[in-house]
Amino acid sequence: MLLVVVAPVVTIGGIIWSISSLAVDASTGPVPMEGATAQVEVPANEMLIVYVPKADEATAECTAEGADPGAVTTVPSSTDTTFGDGSEYVQVLGVAAVQDTTVTVTCTGTDAPAHLGPYSVFSMAGPLLIGLVIGVLAGLIGLVLTIVGIVKLVRSRRS
Repeated sequence: MLLVVVAPVVTIGGIIWSISSLAVDASTGPVPMEGATAQVEVPANEMLIVYVPKADEATAECTAEGADPGAVTTVPSSTDTTFGDGSEYVQVLGVAAVQDTTVTVTCTGTDAPAHLGPYSVFSMAGPLLIGLVIGVLAGLIGLVLTIVGIVKLVRSRRS
């Protein structure tokens, strides 16, 4: 039971829990940026996700800088996303704040950049890791109990 049912259910539950913070925003769409530049207050260990319309994917370039050097880490991306309102965007940049800072996001080559967030990195990654760890532990306990049961069954038949 632990190996076959509980482990997969807990693992899947952790994955669902971790992405639930994005689900509401994904249904309504990203926050449009006024013009080519936006300034967003981002607490430490939180992140922004920057999007451009799918039609502008080839020409758009986005950058992000924190108020202090080294305050943010950026990760380029090119993931297509269709939001609940039917709008098609491409995730072009992930921005993670190392410390509390004001992040300045600048996008050129598009008239409609947008962003989601800030999101807590720990609130997204924590449930995922918790679900995976508990799922693996439940699976291992289930495997050990299965082996112990088989060994006891074999020994009882010899007697």
